[in-house]
Amino acid sequence: MEELTKVVTELHAYGLKQHTIVKMVKDIFASVDNAEVKISPKSVKKTIR
Repeated sequence: MEELTKVVTELHAYGLKQHTIVKMVKDIFASVDNAEVKISPKSVKKTIR
């Protein structure tokens, strides 16, 4: 999760909007067969701050 936090922060700094980052992260986790991870906009927003 530490690497994910770094990537999310970098994507936000690059100029991507929060909803775009949330969709990208959800798509990544959806591509993993056994992923049951809940990603909410609130968790991404906390990372961005």
